[in-house]
Amino acid sequence: MRFPIVSRRRYDAELAAVKAETNRQRERAEKAEQDARTELAARRTITQQHADLAAANRRLAGRNRALAERLEAAQVGAGFDAVQAKRTAERIARLQRAVARARADAAAAPFADRAALLAELERSQRAHQSLDEQCRTLQNANEAADRELLAMRPSEGSAS
Repeated sequence: MRFPIVSRRRYDAELAAVKAETNRQRERAEKAEQDARTELAARRTITQQHADLAAANRRLAGRNRALAERLEAAQVGAGFDAVQAKRTAERIARLQRAVARARADAAAAPFADRAALLAELERSQRAHQSLDEQCRTLQNANEAADRELLAMRPSEGSAS
């Protein structure tokens, strides 16, 4: 049987290698613990930010619904009719196209038909002016409703 005899030099080398490995493992464990603490702090921060954003979103969604209801009430109170406004806008577009066609036809038509075309153009322009006046009335009603909404709006300094 052989005795395990180890030289001092070999013993010191093995001891240094074991100590180096122990230090490497300790540093690795400490780094893992630090990473875990950092990750936990980041998760807490993210969770808090998410909760704050969700609360702000709910508050703003409620405020948006309330403002939409106030706008609708102001439009109804001012006599605004969205369907009529859409029809009027479509009619204006049709008349603008008709005026453009009439002008093109008047420029290209023989002189005999020119008087009839000019009369049609005059009628189209009068209809266009009439629709412009209706649009101005609608615009004034919209501006009045806007002023009412702005007057009802809480001041910027107050808490919402």
